[in-house]
Amino acid sequence: QFHKLFGLALNHHVQEWDEKEMIGSVFTINFSKPIVLDIYSGFINNFTNAMETARRASKSKAFAQFLHDKSVSSPDRLSFFGSMVKPVQRFPQFILLLSDLLKHTPFNHPDRMLLQRALTELESLADRLNERKRDAERHFAVKQLLKDHLNESNAHTQRFLLRQDDTCLLDMDPSTNNILKSKRRKMYLLNDMLICVSTPSNRLKFAVPLSDITIIESITSAISNLSAHANFGNLGNDPNVPASPQNYSIERMECERQSLVHDLELMTRIAGLVAALRFQYNGLNPMMPEQICLGIREEIRKKEFQMTLIDRSCLQLKLHSKNNKDTLVVQFSTPDSKRDWLIDVRLTKLALDRANNPGWENVADNPPPTHQASLCSIGQRVPLFVKPLAIFKSDHSHLTCALHYYLRQQPFIGENPAGVLWICNVNIGASSLGALATNGAEVSLIHAYELSDSHVTCLESVGSTLWIGLKQGRIIVIDANSPNEWIQFASLDVQAEVTCIKYFGHFVYVGLINGIVAVFDAINFDKPYLIRLSQSPVTCLLPINEEIFACSHNKIWRIKETNVVDSLTVQNDNIIPLEEEPRPNLLAHCGSGIWVSLLDSPIVKLYHAETLKHLQDINVGTSIRRVLNDFKEEIMVTVTSMMATRGLLWIGTNVGMIATLTLPRLQGVPLVSGSINVALHRFLGPVNILLNLSSGSECIPQLPFNNRQQQLRSNHLAKNEDAEAIYGQYADLMNVCDYIT
Repeated sequence: QFHKLFGLALNHHVQEWDEKEMIGSVFTINFSKPIVLDIYSGFINNFTNAMETARRASKSKAFAQFLHDKSVSSPDRLSFFGSMVKPVQRFPQFILLLSDLLKHTPFNHPDRMLLQRALTELESLADRLNERKRDAERHFAVKQLLKDHLNESNAHTQRFLLRQDDTCLLDMDPSTNNILKSKRRKMYLLNDMLICVSTPSNRLKFAVPLSDITIIESITSAISNLSAHANFGNLGNDPNVPASPQNYSIERMECERQSLVHDLELMTRIAGLVAALRFQYNGLNPMMPEQICLGIREEIRKKEFQMTLIDRSCLQLKLHSKNNKDTLVVQFSTPDSKRDWLIDVRLTKLALDRANNPGWENVADNPPPTHQASLCSIGQRVPLFVKPLAIFKSDHSHLTCALHYYLRQQPFIGENPAGVLWICNVNIGASSLGALATNGAEVSLIHAYELSDSHVTCLESVGSTLWIGLKQGRIIVIDANSPNEWIQFASLDVQAEVTCIKYFGHFVYVGLINGIVAVFDAINFDKPYLIRLSQSPVTCLLPINEEIFACSHNKIWRIKETNVVDSLTVQNDNIIPLEEEPRPNLLAHCGSGIWVSLLDSPIVKLYHAETLKHLQDINVGTSIRRVLNDFKEEIMVTVTSMMATRGLLWIGTNVGMIATLTLPRLQGVPLVSGSINVALHRFLGPVNILLNLSSGSECIPQLPFNNRQQQLRSNHLAKNEDAEAIYGQYADLMNVCDYIT
């Protein structure tokens, strides 16, 4: 009935297309109804059970023939299993359709914002359905797993399956570290336990709580082991010996490598004999043995590289439970699989830690005074607290700015790229600048620099250089690729305190305290072009699409290259009475929206990035005070930092607390319909810095940053990968292969 109504509304708008060219409202109105989620939730929650029941029933020849006949006679010739998945697959397909429509809709078209809002609505709906299908499958899988191997049926209902991996357990000789034997195993990672079963016999080998497991990420190199203690040392001398064992991958590779080495020695001698011939003979090319030798050397190099990949796919597990006190060597299929497994185990252990139970408070819009939902990190998609880091030890200082980037060097497969984190700490009359190496959650100091008589206010990476803005009206440019030594390239005088720096395109935009934006050429450091915005400080610079957005006085300014396009005056919407006119302070970009925080205010405003139309206001002060039990509103809460990343809007406050809002991950309008999550870990001072240290952060870009040919090529690749990206984001909804018999 719902889809019939949607079809009628869609048909009506198609008939009026020539007159109105409006279709976005059809999706928004129909898919924003609560009944849609309720209808599909029942289908999703029973989906796994229904599919498993149909799979078992299809083992009957009569029922299987019945399904086959229905599939052949159906118009789309889909199998029963394909037809079951088709309804929920519609949502990612609608999302892809709307994304394509937006690419061909002009910016000034009246339907564009409606299409973006429809995309947001469908993404939110698909995301919730995707999560419910994933949760249903995880709970069903762990229920079967516990029943089959631990004789548990209804116990531990809070357990769910996170991932399963096909691995090998390697038996090592303790004296030589040789690999004696490999055994196929399937590893099941639960939210509190690791279960290992044999394949294909499906027998339980161990089930150990995650708290009783210690992980050692590396083992002694298999190449050095097999080369130094080769059990196949005489292989090349006996042509009757089989080329490789059939069951041991690492030993098989070593056999093949030694066979290649043997053949290379023979071909080298043959090449020498052919070169020693005194006459030329038809059919005998002196260059042929040399070419064969080159090919064999390349195969040896590939084989040694494959063996290195196996080394990087292995780790050690130390089991500390009563029944298992062994150290196991586990080999994953690829280094990436091992890395992903380690990340999931680490996050799961963090979720079990007391510091994350609970770690966040979910504050509804209008709850009763005593009602708040504490979010336990297990099973909730909330950020996890890892640990505090004491970087600077001083009681009379504060952190002013930070910057993170990845060095432009190719990491080895399975290794994380080399990251550099710069943090500035300001004392009276001096600044301390620390360069730290980042590898996941591990942070180590590379070098610390003291800048006497300098107050650092901001940092920015520009090409292979690091720009350091000073309160004294100067910019220091140093080498970003050498954080272990201070290599200074230039010192630029800008005549006023530097408040912010942003690199975009071929230019470096420098915001000053006197309301001027100084635009430098990113390569030549020529005399800057000055843009006067106001008499008030430029508090934020943010690139969005092909423009730079700047905050100064009571306006948001749009700058394209060196010209001001237009500006927007921020109005007070009387959510909180303000004594002075509202002034924009910080900016964050998500999809087609811009979040704007106000100076000395708890309000964040949402604007449409293309039309600058005001869409929504959020008051984070109310939620923060509820967590602090300040119902009399005696605490003044203001926004001091803001960042949009990985589907969340992070908001730092002056009272040392952080709040997050869930955002869409596509190009829709990021309207917030849910409640605010407030972190229960509180800092002693204001949260002035929020920084993303994930591997998705930008590497140091090469100059020039965006030439036209490279931009066109990137756009072409992006178009080809849109469907794969959207379907990958909703992989659980699109999955059908697991149910095909």
